[in-house]
Amino acid sequence: MSVANKLRFVFEERDVHHRFIVDRTDPSKKWGFEALPITGKVAEDFVIISRVFQSETGEILITAAGITQYGSRAAGEFLTNPLYWEEVARQAPAGWQKQNLQVIFSVKIIDHTPGPPNILATHFW
Repeated sequence: MSVANKLRFVFEERDVHHRFIVDRTDPSKKWGFEALPITGKVAEDFVIISRVFQSETGEILITAAGITQYGSRAAGEFLTNPLYWEEVARQAPAGWQKQNLQVIFSVKIIDHTPGPPNILATHFW
């Protein structure tokens, strides 16, 4: 959690109904819900995937989660689908494979199933 709190894109929860992904470098950029239904059933969800190389341990930390359960399911699908990573690679700078990264994407929810991702923002460092 200490690493995640230092990242550019983070989750923000004002209360159970107001949940967002916020860009800390530009707080006017946010994706999420002003009025999340108590059931969690939504037509669209938003996801953060982060990969951070840990200088202290030499290990890689990967986090992947959506605002709701649908986005979290989509995060797992994104991590394991090479086609989605090809889209990231098209937007990435040279040498991105050895850089820290964050990917923000949305997914439409159809019959309780997340559709393909729509990449909204990326950050490499």
